[in-house]
Amino acid sequence: MAKKHAAEWLFDDDAPRVVAIASSRGKAVLHLSNEKTLKVSGTALQLVGLSQGDEIDAAMRKRLVEAEAVSDAVRKGVRMLGASAKTAAEVRSRLLAKDIDAKVVERAIAHLLERGLINDAEIAKKVSKDPLASREMARHVMEARGVDAALAEETLSARASDAKGAKKAVRALGAKMPASLSSAAKRGRLLSALARRGFEEHDAIDAVDGYLRGS
Repeated sequence: MAKKHAAEWLFDDDAPRVVAIASSRGKAVLHLSNEKTLKVSGTALQLVGLSQGDEIDAAMRKRLVEAEAVSDAVRKGVRMLGASAKTAAEVRSRLLAKDIDAKVVERAIAHLLERGLINDAEIAKKVSKDPLASREMARHVMEARGVDAALAEETLSARASDAKGAKKAVRALGAKMPASLSSAAKRGRLLSALARRGFEEHDAIDAVDGYLRGS
Protein backbone atom coordinates (compact mmCIF):
# COMPACT_ATOMS: atom_id res chain seq x y z
CA MET A 1 0.00 0.00 0.00
CA ALA A 2 1.30 3.46 -0.91
CA LYS A 3 2.43 5.60 2.00
CA LYS A 4 -0.08 8.31 2.81
CA HIS A 5 0.99 11.92 2.49
CA ALA A 6 0.74 13.94 5.70
CA ALA A 7 -2.00 16.07 4.13
CA GLU A 8 -4.24 12.99 4.03
CA TRP A 9 -4.24 12.31 7.75
CA LEU A 10 -2.70 15.19 9.68
CA PHE A 11 -5.76 17.43 10.10
CA ASP A 12 -8.80 15.17 10.37
CA ASP A 13 -11.73 17.47 9.52
CA ASP A 14 -9.88 20.61 10.51
CA ALA A 15 -9.21 23.32 7.92
CA PRO A 16 -6.34 25.43 9.27
CA ARG A 17 -4.85 28.43 7.54
CA VAL A 18 -1.25 28.86 6.51
CA VAL A 19 0.34 31.29 8.96
CA ALA A 20 3.84 31.24 7.52
CA ILE A 21 5.94 29.38 4.97
CA ALA A 22 9.57 28.48 5.66
CA SER A 23 12.01 26.11 4.00
CA SER A 24 14.09 23.21 5.28
CA ARG A 25 16.29 20.79 3.33
CA GLY A 26 14.60 21.46 0.03
CA LYS A 27 11.08 21.27 1.45
CA ALA A 28 8.53 23.99 2.10
CA VAL A 29 7.44 24.00 5.75
CA LEU A 30 3.91 25.31 6.27
CA HIS A 31 3.21 26.66 9.75
CA LEU A 32 -0.52 26.42 10.37
CA SER A 33 -3.08 28.17 12.55
CA ASN A 34 -3.70 24.94 14.51
CA GLU A 35 -0.03 25.03 15.58
CA LYS A 36 0.85 22.06 13.38
CA THR A 37 3.29 22.03 10.49
CA LEU A 38 3.17 20.38 7.10
CA LYS A 39 6.15 19.72 4.84
CA VAL A 40 5.58 19.69 1.10
CA SER A 41 7.87 19.85 -1.91
CA GLY A 42 8.45 23.23 -3.48
CA THR A 43 7.08 21.92 -6.76
CA ALA A 44 3.85 20.75 -5.14
CA LEU A 45 3.44 24.08 -3.40
CA GLN A 46 3.93 25.83 -6.73
CA LEU A 47 1.47 23.56 -8.52
CA VAL A 48 -1.38 24.18 -6.08
CA GLY A 49 -0.62 27.89 -5.68
CA LEU A 50 -0.85 27.73 -1.90
CA SER A 51 0.31 30.86 -0.07
CA GLN A 52 0.21 32.49 3.35
CA GLY A 53 -3.33 33.01 4.60
CA ASP A 54 -4.85 30.24 2.49
CA GLU A 55 -7.01 27.58 4.08
CA ILE A 56 -6.09 23.90 3.82
CA ASP A 57 -9.50 22.28 3.56
CA ALA A 58 -10.34 18.80 2.27
CA ALA A 59 -10.20 19.93 -1.36
CA MET A 60 -6.79 21.54 -0.89
CA ARG A 61 -5.48 18.44 0.90
CA LYS A 62 -6.52 16.34 -2.08
CA ARG A 63 -4.81 18.77 -4.46
CA LEU A 64 -1.63 18.65 -2.38
CA VAL A 65 -1.54 14.86 -2.48
CA GLU A 66 -1.98 14.89 -6.26
CA ALA A 67 0.64 17.63 -6.62
CA GLU A 68 3.16 15.62 -4.59
CA ALA A 69 2.73 12.72 -7.02
CA VAL A 70 3.43 15.12 -9.89
CA SER A 71 6.43 16.51 -8.00
CA ASP A 72 7.85 13.01 -7.62
CA ALA A 73 7.41 12.40 -11.36
CA VAL A 74 9.11 15.74 -12.08
CA ARG A 75 12.10 14.71 -9.96
CA LYS A 76 12.37 11.45 -11.89
CA GLY A 77 12.14 13.36 -15.15
CA VAL A 78 14.89 15.78 -14.10
CA ARG A 79 17.18 12.85 -13.30
CA MET A 80 16.53 11.43 -16.77
CA LEU A 81 17.32 14.78 -18.35
CA GLY A 82 20.52 15.05 -16.34
CA ALA A 83 22.12 12.30 -18.41
CA SER A 84 21.23 13.80 -21.80
CA ALA A 85 18.62 16.02 -23.46
CA LYS A 86 15.41 14.17 -24.19
CA THR A 87 12.19 14.98 -26.00
CA ALA A 88 8.85 15.15 -24.24
CA ALA A 89 7.92 11.82 -25.84
CA GLU A 90 11.07 10.15 -24.53
CA VAL A 91 10.55 11.39 -20.97
CA ARG A 92 6.86 10.48 -21.13
CA SER A 93 7.67 6.94 -22.27
CA ARG A 94 10.20 6.40 -19.49
CA LEU A 95 7.92 7.75 -16.78
CA LEU A 96 5.01 5.59 -17.94
CA ALA A 97 7.36 2.59 -17.89
CA LYS A 98 7.75 3.25 -14.15
CA ASP A 99 3.99 2.65 -13.75
CA ILE A 100 3.27 6.30 -12.96
CA ASP A 101 -0.33 7.33 -13.62
CA ALA A 102 -0.74 8.82 -17.11
CA LYS A 103 -2.42 12.01 -15.80
CA VAL A 104 0.42 12.54 -13.34
CA VAL A 105 2.95 12.03 -16.13
CA GLU A 106 1.25 14.62 -18.35
CA ARG A 107 1.26 17.21 -15.56
CA ALA A 108 4.94 16.48 -14.90
CA ILE A 109 5.76 16.85 -18.61
CA ALA A 110 3.88 20.17 -18.73
CA HIS A 111 5.83 21.42 -15.71
CA LEU A 112 9.17 20.46 -17.30
CA LEU A 113 8.19 22.08 -20.60
CA GLU A 114 7.12 25.32 -18.92
CA ARG A 115 10.52 25.61 -17.30
CA GLY A 116 12.44 24.82 -20.45
CA LEU A 117 13.91 21.62 -19.03
CA ILE A 118 12.42 19.80 -22.01
CA ASN A 119 12.93 21.56 -25.33
CA ASP A 120 11.97 19.59 -28.42
CA ALA A 121 12.84 22.52 -30.68
CA GLU A 122 16.47 22.53 -29.53
CA ILE A 123 16.76 18.78 -30.02
CA ALA A 124 15.26 19.10 -33.50
CA LYS A 125 17.83 21.78 -34.40
CA LYS A 126 20.68 19.62 -33.16
CA VAL A 127 19.49 16.64 -35.19
CA SER A 128 18.98 18.81 -38.26
CA LYS A 129 22.51 20.23 -38.00
CA ASP A 130 24.17 16.81 -37.93
CA PRO A 131 26.54 17.03 -40.94
CA LEU A 132 26.62 13.26 -41.31
CA ALA A 133 22.87 12.83 -41.79
CA SER A 134 20.75 13.56 -44.84
CA ARG A 135 17.51 15.49 -44.60
CA GLU A 136 15.55 12.24 -44.75
CA MET A 137 17.73 10.60 -42.11
CA ALA A 138 17.30 13.62 -39.82
CA ARG A 139 13.54 13.42 -40.35
CA HIS A 140 13.53 9.73 -39.36
CA VAL A 141 15.59 10.44 -36.24
CA MET A 142 13.19 13.20 -35.17
CA GLU A 143 10.20 10.95 -35.79
CA ALA A 144 11.80 8.14 -33.77
CA ARG A 145 12.41 10.54 -30.89
CA GLY A 146 8.82 11.78 -30.93
CA VAL A 147 9.40 15.28 -32.29
CA ASP A 148 6.16 16.77 -33.63
CA ALA A 149 5.99 16.39 -37.43
CA ALA A 150 5.24 20.09 -38.01
CA LEU A 151 8.18 21.11 -35.83
CA ALA A 152 10.44 18.67 -37.67
CA GLU A 153 9.47 20.07 -41.07
CA GLU A 154 9.85 23.65 -39.89
CA THR A 155 13.35 22.86 -38.59
CA LEU A 156 14.38 20.99 -41.73
CA SER A 157 13.18 23.83 -43.95
CA ALA A 158 16.03 25.97 -42.61
CA ARG A 159 18.60 23.31 -43.43
CA ALA A 160 20.94 23.53 -46.43
CA SER A 161 20.18 21.28 -49.40
CA ASP A 162 21.33 17.67 -49.28
CA ALA A 163 23.77 18.39 -52.10
CA LYS A 164 25.65 20.79 -49.81
CA GLY A 165 25.11 18.48 -46.86
CA ALA A 166 26.69 15.57 -48.72
CA LYS A 167 29.80 17.63 -49.39
CA LYS A 168 30.15 18.49 -45.71
CA ALA A 169 29.63 14.87 -44.75
CA VAL A 170 32.25 13.66 -47.22
CA ARG A 171 34.84 16.09 -45.89
CA ALA A 172 34.16 14.96 -42.31
CA LEU A 173 34.24 11.27 -43.20
CA GLY A 174 37.21 11.53 -45.57
CA ALA A 175 39.35 13.22 -42.94
CA LYS A 176 39.08 10.11 -40.76
CA MET A 177 40.15 7.63 -43.43
CA PRO A 178 43.70 6.24 -43.58
CA ALA A 179 45.89 8.09 -46.07
CA SER A 180 47.15 4.74 -47.36
CA LEU A 181 43.78 3.86 -48.91
CA SER A 182 43.57 4.00 -52.68
CA SER A 183 41.20 6.46 -54.32
CA ALA A 184 38.97 3.57 -55.41
CA ALA A 185 38.78 2.22 -51.85
CA LYS A 186 38.03 5.67 -50.44
CA ARG A 187 35.35 6.21 -53.06
CA GLY A 188 33.64 2.95 -52.22
CA ARG A 189 33.72 3.56 -48.48
CA LEU A 190 32.49 7.13 -48.78
CA LEU A 191 29.61 6.21 -51.08
CA SER A 192 28.56 3.41 -48.73
CA ALA A 193 28.75 5.73 -45.73
CA LEU A 194 26.61 8.38 -47.43
CA ALA A 195 24.08 5.77 -48.53
CA ARG A 196 23.71 4.57 -44.93
CA ARG A 197 23.06 8.14 -43.88
CA GLY A 198 20.23 8.55 -46.37
CA PHE A 199 21.85 10.75 -49.02
CA GLU A 200 20.55 10.39 -52.58
CA GLU A 201 22.90 8.53 -54.91
CA HIS A 202 23.46 11.45 -57.30
CA ASP A 203 24.27 13.84 -54.44
CA ALA A 204 26.63 11.28 -52.93
CA ILE A 205 28.47 10.63 -56.21
CA ASP A 206 28.90 14.35 -56.94
CA ALA A 207 30.17 15.00 -53.41
CA VAL A 208 32.58 12.05 -53.32
CA ASP A 209 34.02 12.62 -56.80
CA GLY A 210 34.45 16.33 -56.07
CA TYR A 211 36.23 15.51 -52.80
CA LEU A 212 38.59 13.04 -54.46
CA ARG A 213 39.41 15.58 -57.17
CA GLY A 214 40.22 18.07 -54.45
CA SER A 215 37.52 20.48 -55.54
